[in-house]
Amino acid sequence: MFHIGQKVVCVDTNIRPETRHPHMLDRIKIGNTYHIIRIGMNGTGVQIKEVEPAHVNNYFFSDRFRPLIRKTDILIFKELLKPVKYKDLCGND
Repeated sequence: MFHIGQKVVCVDTNIRPETRHPHMLDRIKIGNTYHIIRIGMNGTGVQIKEVEPAHVNNYFFSDRFRPLIRKTDILIFKELLKPVKYKDLCGND
């Protein structure tokens, strides 16, 4: 699902029965963007760059994140359609 270096957004910080280190959830915030640095637990766990793991085997459940999707704003294209004044080769406007 994810790959190393991918940008992801946190979507869940709830404590679950299987959460081993609930204090680690205080280090991520819903809506914040993070970078994946390691994938483990057969793809069900990720380590993120912005949170130093307390132990090499500390992973967040990967379903706590979703891929970052950047939407292109149409205003960028509207700017391209605006008329532009160019000087002719003689320097006249």
